[in-house]
Amino acid sequence: MNDDELERLLRESNPASTPSEVGLSANHRAILERIVAEPVGRRRSPARLTLMVTAPLAAVLAIFVVVISVFQPFAPAPAAAFGPPPLEYQPTGRSAEEAIRLAQGRLEQQQSVTEPLRQAVTTAWNLTIAEDGQAEPTVVISPSVTELEWAADLSGSLKVVAGEPYFADGNDVAVATDEANEAGTVLDERTFAPGEFPAQIPDAASLEPAALDALLAAFAPDRSLAGDAFLAMHAVLNEWTLTNAQHSALLHGLSDYENITVLGTTTDRAGRDVVGLKAATSRPGQDAVLLVSASSGRIVGLESSVTSNDNSLEVPEGTVISYTLWKDQE
Repeated sequence: MNDDELERLLRESNPASTPSEVGLSANHRAILERIVAEPVGRRRSPARLTLMVTAPLAAVLAIFVVVISVFQPFAPAPAAAFGPPPLEYQPTGRSAEEAIRLAQGRLEQQQSVTEPLRQAVTTAWNLTIAEDGQAEPTVVISPSVTELEWAADLSGSLKVVAGEPYFADGNDVAVATDEANEAGTVLDERTFAPGEFPAQIPDAASLEPAALDALLAAFAPDRSLAGDAFLAMHAVLNEWTLTNAQHSALLHGLSDYENITVLGTTTDRAGRDVVGLKAATSRPGQDAVLLVSASSGRIVGLESSVTSNDNSLEVPEGTVISYTLWKDQE
């Protein structure tokens, strides 16, 4: 029985409003009398009913909000890229000659390494190339740290551990990820018996100022491609820790080269204040940036990037394809 039928029955049962000719059936009269006779039971308050329905729902929503805030399932995933974000420079207005002279002045003001050491601490990252020769994008940049010590007899030891990973969009990796090894994970470790270490520059005599000029010329005979001279420095600093005088000699050797651009000052990927010197290389569509410490004047890094979309690696223009950082000996 619905409300309309009940209302009709109540009207029919009221003598003041019900015509005398309208009568209730015995069945309807019995229903009406039962309604009137029954005590009023406890009715669930609509408000309480709503509360009982919505309270569990609110609890579920609260839990859902917590899950979102912790796991962020709808947060945008880090974008894949071919390399780390490029460094951002603040122009200084200096020429390459002025920047080099300033670095040499800083080198003369302090003494850190008194003689060249057959050791190096290097942090490096390189673009991954697939078996088909194509560059592979990545979400996480995973640098490696190499600690090298060797002797004049070409014996030595090498240890490579995973560095601090970070997302290719520049953000820190705050949680474990399958894309990167945990920092400190040993990636490689080996010992070289005498004569086994494949040193590119085994003789300390090759580090005299005149010999360093010859080394730069060997790597970069074309004076318009100073980026190739940067690669010579890369070969040296991956194996040796040089004196300030030797760093100064390497920088002085760049005065024979053309087309070196001072990008300005920035913070490198190790958090150090540096000056960037940019130059072209003989590698098609690539240039190199030499990083010089703004405080010590020592050479502390080298980066390579592509200069156009038309390059053999088929990565976007401006992509950083490798970087190497050396420990500063301030």
